[in-house]
Amino acid sequence: MQGTLSAAERELLGIYTRQAYEAYLSENLKECEVRIAQIEALNQGDIHARFLRGAVVGRQARPGKELHKILEAVRIWKPLYEQLRDEGLEAMKDAIDEAFSTVLYIPTEQASRQWDVYCDTRTAKELTAVVSTLLDYDDSFLREADVPYSQWVHALFTKNYVFLVDEIIGINKPVPVGAGMPGVVAYSETLRETARMAERIPETGESERAVKARTLQKLTDFRRLNQTG
Repeated sequence: MQGTLSAAERELLGIYTRQAYEAYLSENLKECEVRIAQIEALNQGDIHARFLRGAVVGRQARPGKELHKILEAVRIWKPLYEQLRDEGLEAMKDAIDEAFSTVLYIPTEQASRQWDVYCDTRTAKELTAVVSTLLDYDDSFLREADVPYSQWVHALFTKNYVFLVDEIIGINKPVPVGAGMPGVVAYSETLRETARMAERIPETGESERAVKARTLQKLTDFRRLNQTG
């Protein structure tokens, strides 16, 4: 525990912690992992090391490959939610909110950008899988018996749905056209899953309502232009 460390060890712990955050913010995740290990060697159970370990793991999630890393990150963070209190908890929850937004956004952005470039069946299916998997993960927490924690995680998901949906639908993104073309047919499932995600967006403000409406309109336009049901 940190309270039993010598003055020199506490100084070293502070240096490693600063270096770990600097590495994480500069996206040097391997360096961050090295610093995390050094922190834990000095102070097992260190809250900063646990937060950063979850953040690093989550950022390894890739569309169609390692989305399970998102679940792993949340599991790593669970003791922080259970153990921290008052201002410490609020500060760490804010940090987790920000890290979790990045964790969810990166694979969605990757898959969406890939669709924008290739517009083919494989990338459309990959994008659909990202959305469907995130919704399944959200549901899995809602089914857990630990209600306060599961509700907190559910809120982490839903807070990010506006950004995720907007990344896929986008106000300036054209509706793909080509009735019967495999890529366009596959993208119809992407739109359906995205609409399902949009339905979960809490209507707390005008921007949330606008994203919901835009998503449904995009789905309607797609069906009209491609004559699908």
